[in-house]
Amino acid sequence: MPDPAVEQNLIAGLWTVAVVCSIWSWGPLGVAFLIGTGYENGGSEDPVAIEPDGTDTEYARLFAWICGRGYEPVGPGFMRLFFYYWHWVYRTRVWAFRSPAAGQYFFIQEPSFPLTGYYQVYFATCWADGGVLLTTGGATYTSGVDIFLSVGWRTENPVELEERHRETTERLKREGRRPEPDLSLAILLRTTHAMARKTRSPGSLAYLVTLGVLVFWQVGLVAATVWATGAWHWAPPVVAVAVVGWLRSFGLAVQYRRGRELIRRVRQERYPAEDANSGDEGV
Repeated sequence: MPDPAVEQNLIAGLWTVAVVCSIWSWGPLGVAFLIGTGYENGGSEDPVAIEPDGTDTEYARLFAWICGRGYEPVGPGFMRLFFYYWHWVYRTRVWAFRSPAAGQYFFIQEPSFPLTGYYQVYFATCWADGGVLLTTGGATYTSGVDIFLSVGWRTENPVELEERHRETTERLKREGRRPEPDLSLAILLRTTHAMARKTRSPGSLAYLVTLGVLVFWQVGLVAATVWATGAWHWAPPVVAVAVVGWLRSFGLAVQYRRGRELIRRVRQERYPAEDANSGDEGV
């Protein structure tokens, strides 16, 4: 017969692990819903640091293309999101460029795993009043608050995105906006950080729905186990931890599969086989 005291301590320990694991996994969703997603960025002006090292052909191709259009390397950067879905901290890598002639920036952003290898491109114009215009691809949308505007287009082809950005920039200039003449990395970091603070909004329905679905599955399966075994049994907390592990693993697998498909589609748009050597149809 097992020692009752040892058994009680074991069950208490399992429940503690289950509660901590659940809070650690689903906590960011709840915090994001209550106060919104936090944002932080940084970087340094070091052009040499972002030159291709020969290990990444995708980045090397984008680097050669953007430099061929008159942009010059600025330096590496990063972006950190706090309370982003089930991430307490989510970090992306950034490589920044600028065009003195066009008065704008171009930067490449690579998300963390499982989307590693996907290079999202942005064009940015910072305004003298502290605002910014961002243009990117992947989905069609327009969002912003006050002097901050973000525009998305369905295409992932940077040639088309640059043209769309130019059109929007010219329209805003006609409306009285003046580009910031200082094209330093510090200006880009400062304005994008200000945009993130201005557009931060708690109460996101997406976070609430995601949290609700995950908790529903976990609580439902644990409740069924409690009904069958009783609450003070090793099975319910083990089920709670197993559900968290399964849902996290399933989510990562889905994201990874969608990420590989996204990378494949983006490469097809950027490097069309029928015009591989063109400077205008693709990169």
